[in-house]
Amino acid sequence: MFRDSMKGLDKVFITEPPRGSVVMIVGRPGTLKSSIAHQIISSYLWKHSDENAVYVTFEETKESHMRNMESLGISIPAKQYFIEDIASFRHEINQSSTDFGDDEYAKIILQEVSKPFGLYYDHGSIREEILEGAGKSNSGAEEDKATKKIPTVMGFDSINAFEAMFGVPHRKMRFIMQDFFMRIRKKGVNALIIMEGEPDSLVQEYFMADGIIEVGIDRSTPHLPKRYLLVQKMRGTQHDMAPHMVNITKSGLEIGEPLIGWKNK
Repeated sequence: MFRDSMKGLDKVFITEPPRGSVVMIVGRPGTLKSSIAHQIISSYLWKHSDENAVYVTFEETKESHMRNMESLGISIPAKQYFIEDIASFRHEINQSSTDFGDDEYAKIILQEVSKPFGLYYDHGSIREEILEGAGKSNSGAEEDKATKKIPTVMGFDSINAFEAMFGVPHRKMRFIMQDFFMRIRKKGVNALIIMEGEPDSLVQEYFMADGIIEVGIDRSTPHLPKRYLLVQKMRGTQHDMAPHMVNITKSGLEIGEPLIGWKNK
């Protein structure tokens, strides 16, 4: 889905990553991690009307994501793209009123947000919010067809916010996330996982992912900082190793030319 999505991304990906790839978009605050994920997913869906995507957000509200996309000129296909706000149903599973430990609670949240994909249950039921959203955008036979689609793309924003919700030791959380990623791969779902942090750090999540896309700001020219995208790794894929500029245009985000004189410090 990468070569056939965000304008200019085919300059970075020489071949297409395998279906079921778990790809992390990593960077510091303000590097457009979420916006780049939205642009990749929405651009792909505009070209593939037979596919759906669900973007799960753990911190920002759906309204906040929509405002950010509008301000950047990112257009989403409303009939195919559903943003699920964890806050909209978190109260349904109130930890304080159950006997669940933090690790069990974490698993329940993952099961809930992944229901549309059927990761934990065969052909898992699609959440009412998603069905209602599809119903408002379709009618008659089109509505029935749309609501029965199993999404093929997932956005997960962010792994930091998800892990911060629970007091689960790193070792246990690693096993929980490894199982979650394995289920994504088995279903053939392409997943974009947002993570805030230093791309050069050796954190456990990096080793679990199939790919790492670093996004950042190049300040080698102090008066002219440039946003960039760099593929650090992508299993089963040929890709350019150079950082490419990320340009904001009237019609959304685009990948530009390689940065000249950039050095990885």
